[in-house]
Amino acid sequence: MLRSQKAFAGILLIATIATSLEAAGLLLNFDFFGNPGRFQEALPIGAGIFAILVAHEIGHWLLARRHQIRLSWPFFLPAVQIGSFGAITRFESLCLTGRYYLISPWQGQPQVVLFLC
Repeated sequence: MLRSQKAFAGILLIATIATSLEAAGLLLNFDFFGNPGRFQEALPIGAGIFAILVAHEIGHWLLARRHQIRLSWPFFLPAVQIGSFGAITRFESLCLTGRYYLISPWQGQPQVVLFLC
């Protein structure tokens, strides 16, 4: 993965954290970007939204690693009203021994999120 791609992934990560806090503020009936002083009120809900997203991505990463598939860093997709639309992760290596290995890394995230809940 190129340095510019890692920088872009980092920028999207920061934007997703900010939009998760904004979504938490909207749930609490205030605009976080307009009232950043209410950070402590929005933090628990925003952290929860972001933790679910990260757990989801860790599920992908764990199953990909089990099948010896290298993935890029996740490119998070920030969304103001819901925190995030998820993330896009590229395959950096493929093990083409069957269709199962192409689908399996994308089936693991529900188990990880359910385990954390």
